[in-house]
Amino acid sequence: MNRVIGRWFILEALICFVAASTSLAAEHGTIPNLATSQGQYKCIDHDGAFILSDSPCEEIRASNYKSSDETSHRNYFSDRSERPGAYQRAVSALNDLSGASVNERLNIYFSAGNSVNANDQCHLYIHTENVPPRKLIDVKRRDRYRCLVCSSREQLKIDHIQAIANGGDNSADNLALLCASCYNLKTELDRTLRWEREERCR
Repeated sequence: MNRVIGRWFILEALICFVAASTSLAAEHGTIPNLATSQGQYKCIDHDGAFILSDSPCEEIRASNYKSSDETSHRNYFSDRSERPGAYQRAVSALNDLSGASVNERLNIYFSAGNSVNANDQCHLYIHTENVPPRKLIDVKRRDRYRCLVCSSREQLKIDHIQAIANGGDNSADNLALLCASCYNLKTELDRTLRWEREERCR
């Protein structure tokens, strides 16, 4: 009986130690080097999300973390796997532009989310705007903490590529990071589209 109790206390102490180590690591933006079968390390970024790194966690700072080109902008995660969503259309269209102005890029981005004449649709299902925190973190990581339109890192906001008021939803393929400037301009385009639709549907 004493042996069982002793083993139980040892196991409990070990669990507490691991939990404390993980918590401490999270506070400093890293986690002890836990190598995967592919030789990568499990670290924690500044949003508290796990990331995989080819370098030991001590060698990276979470605030400077950038995901690789292979995992960014290419179906990093998706709520709709059966067909390309607004995000994939936007990225594909923006990648084809070279030397375009911010306004031109913003118009392309807007068109990607409203390619199905939303102003002609009089009966739309309006979703809530509540995006789960986990998904917000994933969007930030996927977009590498940059505005999708102008690449700015300042005052970033989560945008619904197709606005909720115009029939958009909270799927991963309808969310992207925009800076405050691009976000405000995009909001004006969304509002104009909504007014045009309401005028047509009277």
